[in-house]
Amino acid sequence: MEVPNGNSPRGDKSMSVMIFGAYSILFHRDSDPQTLYAVDWDWGTHKKWSCSEKDEYGIRWDPTGTFDDIAYGVLLKHFGLQDWSDEFPPARVVNMPPKELAAERRKKERESGLPRLKMVSDTIGSHVPAEEYP
Repeated sequence: MEVPNGNSPRGDKSMSVMIFGAYSILFHRDSDPQTLYAVDWDWGTHKKWSCSEKDEYGIRWDPTGTFDDIAYGVLLKHFGLQDWSDEFPPARVVNMPPKELAAERRKKERESGLPRLKMVSDTIGSHVPAEEYP
């Protein structure tokens, strides 16, 4: 979402500032199909991946405080890094921002001739590509 900046030091009122919501990846767990889960960057836990959940038709997201094996798998799959889990263990990826994980995927694409993967946040109203996320 772009928000007008108002007055810049140069008097240019056309400048804008980008505001980003959390970078989120939505998923369901087979054991609980009525709950929607998300792996979120920098939401609930500063500069880390963590999980949140809400009732499928609810409004409020609640942090779960966990980053378990399922969330880890969802994260690797979103960034197309599941075939390199040995290079990207949970203790490493939990601290890697979306932009850094996307850069690792692009590197694998170049090295292995893989197709370009689209990596975009599932956050409602803020479908920001991972490469552009701060």
